[in-house]
Amino acid sequence: MAILIKNATVLTFEGQDGFEPILASVLIEGDRISAIGEDVLAPDGAEIVDGHGKLVMPGLVNAHLHSGETFFKGRYEHMPLEVWMLYAYPILPGRKIPADLLELRTKLVALESLKGGVTTLTDDWFDPPTLELDRLAVVFDAYRQSGIRATVSDVTMDRNVLDTLPFARELVPPELQAKVEDPTVSTDACMEFCRAAFDSLEGTDGRIRF
Repeated sequence: MAILIKNATVLTFEGQDGFEPILASVLIEGDRISAIGEDVLAPDGAEIVDGHGKLVMPGLVNAHLHSGETFFKGRYEHMPLEVWMLYAYPILPGRKIPADLLELRTKLVALESLKGGVTTLTDDWFDPPTLELDRLAVVFDAYRQSGIRATVSDVTMDRNVLDTLPFARELVPPELQAKVEDPTVSTDACMEFCRAAFDSLEGTDGRIRF
């Protein structure tokens, strides 16, 4: 499948043009850009896209996001970080969202990213309190279906959450502290999980990495 974007404003960021916009056409064949220039011809059967008044440039890269915070938008606005953290990540966490909502949340991240010109992202994925490979696989599948490039990490904590917050031990009532469990994931378990993720999920289609 070939696509020719005709007469667009093009930023190559490379070669002799670099950061200077040029009026050109872009030919895409398969999954590669095969030609950029003023007189690029479309092969037979190619889809023609009118690029007049449009900007064609390399995709943006979001080097750090948390897909787990997707549904927080508009809920905890204009708060200092420390206060926001208590709402977004309460000391006593609730139940995990179901797998279908996890899939929807990840696809929403991909959709909003692609709509904004982001074609590659790094998802600092956080799914406490345990590590579950099947839930990580849901995230991988969602990104794979979206067409975006993604690197997905997994966050673990080896300390009680009260020991990660300034003055929490002094301010949180003892009866509440007693309800806060210590992390259930050991270093060895985390390493085993990562090895399993690399074995089963890493680079399965060339776009999604762990």
